[in-house]
Amino acid sequence: MSYIVVYHMKRSDFMKRILFILAGVLSIAACKSYYFDPYFEKVELGENIPQAGSVIEIPIDYRQVDTKFQPGMAYRPFRYRVLADEVQFSYGICTQPIYDNLEVVVPANDSYHLRDIAVEVSYSGSYDANAEEWGEWIRIFHERQGCLEEGVEQVEPKLMDKQFEVRIGDVSLTIVPADNGSVMPLKRLLLNGPVEFDANVYGDLISTGNSASNDIMRNTVPRNHTSSNECGGLYMNDEGVLFLINDYHPRNSTLIGKVATEDMSAFFSVLSGPENQKMTLSLQ
Repeated sequence: MSYIVVYHMKRSDFMKRILFILAGVLSIAACKSYYFDPYFEKVELGENIPQAGSVIEIPIDYRQVDTKFQPGMAYRPFRYRVLADEVQFSYGICTQPIYDNLEVVVPANDSYHLRDIAVEVSYSGSYDANAEEWGEWIRIFHERQGCLEEGVEQVEPKLMDKQFEVRIGDVSLTIVPADNGSVMPLKRLLLNGPVEFDANVYGDLISTGNSASNDIMRNTVPRNHTSSNECGGLYMNDEGVLFLINDYHPRNSTLIGKVATEDMSAFFSVLSGPENQKMTLSLQ
């Protein structure tokens, strides 16, 4: 997995942070409104995305718009989707400002033909984080991705029926994969071996917190935000933090899978165990 950063009229991250902080101070001091809209320009990479996959970082800018009636600060939410040959495999909603770039994970192309990768954004009709009205999709990125050479064996067919396994301490839990575009890239990652995390165990969830392995997840697994809140669900937030939940749901997170019915009792037993444990994610 490699990184591709698309630079196009990008302000420095430092200046962006200063802008956000200054606007916040002014809004409090003057009791005025400061509303900001996200802004993307269509960008071009100029070369094929590697067959093995990549993280595309697309610069985002926030521009102040006309003052509204209420004091405070607000950022217009936007959503995005990533398509391969016009088929969506990743989807996300951004309700908070992004200080750096919009990160888009493009997984490996397990086919023998070049494929078109596109990123599209759609802006909310309001500044409400729970907005339900969206504008039309606007394409901001479109490039081709390399493919397998003839004779190279495809990987994904032998992973189709694989499930995940989460081991916490001495307890092993089968995770039935979700039906989304995040699952196969994660299976490909785990084909190289298990990933280990430092886990924090609470009564309502198990979290990988500040584990160093979170970055591996963040840079490998495409986002597919969901509003579901399933007991026994394994979720990942945009920072790559994993949450195995009982009665909790991280906002705008990706569902990886769910604890198998026959393992739910074992899952509940882990929730009452030691707070600091090791957690391993692997293929089953």
